[in-house]
Amino acid sequence: MKKNTNLKKGKTIQDKANTKFLTNKRILIISLGFIITIVLISLTIWKILDVDFANFGKRVSHATSTRPGLLVFLILFLLIKPIIASVSATVRLIEMGIKVKWYDTLSMCFTLIFLQNITPANLVFDPFSIYWIKSHNVENSRAYCIVATNGLIYQMIQMLVTLPSFCFIAADYQNYKEADATALSFYWLMVVGFALDWFILGFFFLTSFSSHFTYVLSLSFNNVKKLLHLQYHTNEEVKQKYLREQKAKKESIEMIKHWKYTIIISLIFFVGEIWTYGAMYVSLQWIAPDNVGLPFWGIFNCANVAVTACKMFPIPGSQMALDVALKETILISGHVNNQLQPDETEPLVKDSILVFRMFSAYIPTLLGIPAFGFLCYLQFKFIKKTKKAVA
Repeated sequence: MKKNTNLKKGKTIQDKANTKFLTNKRILIISLGFIITIVLISLTIWKILDVDFANFGKRVSHATSTRPGLLVFLILFLLIKPIIASVSATVRLIEMGIKVKWYDTLSMCFTLIFLQNITPANLVFDPFSIYWIKSHNVENSRAYCIVATNGLIYQMIQMLVTLPSFCFIAADYQNYKEADATALSFYWLMVVGFALDWFILGFFFLTSFSSHFTYVLSLSFNNVKKLLHLQYHTNEEVKQKYLREQKAKKESIEMIKHWKYTIIISLIFFVGEIWTYGAMYVSLQWIAPDNVGLPFWGIFNCANVAVTACKMFPIPGSQMALDVALKETILISGHVNNQLQPDETEPLVKDSILVFRMFSAYIPTLLGIPAFGFLCYLQFKFIKKTKKAVA
């Protein structure tokens, strides 16, 4: 086990106070995100999925009594998904020789899933990850390296899992073209989303390992701010920042070369991706009629493509966008409607999407509220202590 050589020695109370996570800006983003998420979930359930709760209750009641094994999978999915999505940071801390308490990681996982589901993109997800890592006495540059390298690994694994599904759907392009305008629209959304995946992967790679690219990007961005009469840095300040980031990139490369931990993190992300898309199949099969057997890989590909098609929509938790994409891709694919009557297919698909979203987003978000509340309590307590010490 390597000794932690990245601890900040003699860190003062005031230094720690400056690393607080809940700034006014983030509190505003989180508050607005939470309100928007509630509105979007309500619109999704009542308008997009148009759930008949009486019929939905009968399906769930029947499925609970006849298919308890699939229900157990969904409950495990609910509990394990936040851990899979977040535990990579803990693995890096263990690599550095830092002991992390299990309940600390668990609290971090559910807080992250809460923030991920109520805020768009990584506006709060990455800052909280960095804050949590730094709270274990890891210096800034090292914390940024951990988040950046783990982000790169995740993006690579996501591409690896998405590629077969993309090829499968692309091979069926002619059927999409002949189906209807909606089918063709979702096909091209999937193509754009997949292209965006490659762009994000390339951007992650360049910003993680190319100092020259980062320097040119920072210089260009600084010049734009100058033209717009915004606050900007001098060229010398940009150069100094470039030199600091050059050192950080060397650390990122060294971190990737710790193959044992990189492979562990890659496997965690790989299992997480398969686990998530497979959960859509389980949700559908769980409430399907007793005489219906659905193809796993067909539904898996539909879920994968639906997520890919939503990449360009910066919506909290992909609310509404993912639900629409799942509904359309599953209905268009024919994996369900070739075994059921037309009037049975759409209600079943809509109900299964609600089941999937309950176990993948809604309930984990509710479980994340007390975890986030505990974080707020700790920070409030620490700030109060800091003010007393400074005074």
